[in-house]
Amino acid sequence: MNGTSFSFLFAGSEDCLFINIYTPNANAGASLPVVVFIHGGAFMYGEAGVYNTKHMMDRDIVVVTFNYRLGPLGTFHRGIAFSGSAFSSWTHAVKPAQKAKTLAAIVGCPTTSTREMAECLKYRPGEVIVNAQIEMFDWRLHWFTPFTPTVEATGTRDPFLTQYPYIASKAGATLRLPLITSVTSEEGLYPAASYQADPTILPELESRWEHLASNIFEYNDTLPLHLRSSVAQKIKEKYLDGKPVGQDTFDGLVQFVRSNISKYNTLIRKLRENKKIGTETMENQNVKVPKIPNGPEWLPVKPGQAELDYLEIGQKNIAMNSSADFGNKAFWNSLGFMENENYRVNMRDEF
Repeated sequence: MNGTSFSFLFAGSEDCLFINIYTPNANAGASLPVVVFIHGGAFMYGEAGVYNTKHMMDRDIVVVTFNYRLGPLGTFHRGIAFSGSAFSSWTHAVKPAQKAKTLAAIVGCPTTSTREMAECLKYRPGEVIVNAQIEMFDWRLHWFTPFTPTVEATGTRDPFLTQYPYIASKAGATLRLPLITSVTSEEGLYPAASYQADPTILPELESRWEHLASNIFEYNDTLPLHLRSSVAQKIKEKYLDGKPVGQDTFDGLVQFVRSNISKYNTLIRKLRENKKIGTETMENQNVKVPKIPNGPEWLPVKPGQAELDYLEIGQKNIAMNSSADFGNKAFWNSLGFMENENYRVNMRDEF
């Protein structure tokens, strides 16, 4: 069941937990590689059938796709991540109990007892719960659902996630397995493209910039209150050259959104690990891309190196490049965000 911020519509069914397994015409008992595809969608929308897998059946490979419940409803040897990773700040819920109580109040459930609240929510229709998210948004457009994964409390029966990925990685509690990760050059078109749907959106964003920036760009819970106004202005100066939000500065807005969604946070950990990393890739749905016989050697990241080596797939060329400030790292570090620190300490009162 999907709920999107673009049209405030929901689609699908709560009865969605199905798995799809695709196999070629192979001999029974053949040992084939298996690709497990977990669809994206910022925990808010998407489904297993978003990509047509029939082209992959030209190869001796098994493809597995599945649905999972999204938003408030809702064992590998290597991986491929695109448009973010578990290290991206937006993939973790901040103040999840507070958000759950807000949702419960909207749908008419008690909030004084978490047990009673949870029991009440079980009997609310999925459509009602998904639509209730709209009332939790501070603005008419919002990127992500308020309900993303959170760490389960100590003593929880059969817990799945007991540490935030950042903390687990810092403690050496994660497996060191091969990973390919990528971003696209115009990542910020999601959701910035929706700002073009109504001619009043960009002017409203400009007039309320200091207030909306902290909500839309997800730093309400990661930056002290007294810094939010100045940070909003620094962001505008960096990406919009200090000019008003509008059609003339829309490309800059797209680039800012791009950095916030997937780029910088995703790459923090990779700077210290010997893994291959790529960027500037474009997704080709239902298009078969030929092999490149004389492509460049894809070099892994060198641990501790100041510059980040990455594979850039451009419109005309594919080449290895390097940058000491990938994703405007220095700028984002200077703003005082405490996204990862929030997973280690309790939030201060001023947040």
